[in-house]
Amino acid sequence: MKIEVIASPNMSTTDKGNLLENLSKEILENQSYSVTQQLRLTATEIDLLCEHNVNRKRIYVECKAHREGIKAKVLTQLLGTIDLKEYQEG
Repeated sequence: MKIEVIASPNMSTTDKGNLLENLSKEILENQSYSVTQQLRLTATEIDLLCEHNVNRKRIYVECKAHREGIKAKVLTQLLGTIDLKEYQEG
């Protein structure tokens, strides 16, 4: 799935990131997840940490904006955080 979000040209990088995180949070909450935003843990900063309200599955969501393919470094960091924190999905 590809979703394109168009931000105002005068928005800061932080504002653009918050826009994407808030959109992701809303989508996940509609799928019965409780969502915590911008969580700082030892050695990691997590954009969204989600727990399903029924089955208690914990997932980690990293919000990144890319027009082209995702770089290997981003995927490596994502997989490392999933493994380190023992989340079910990312």
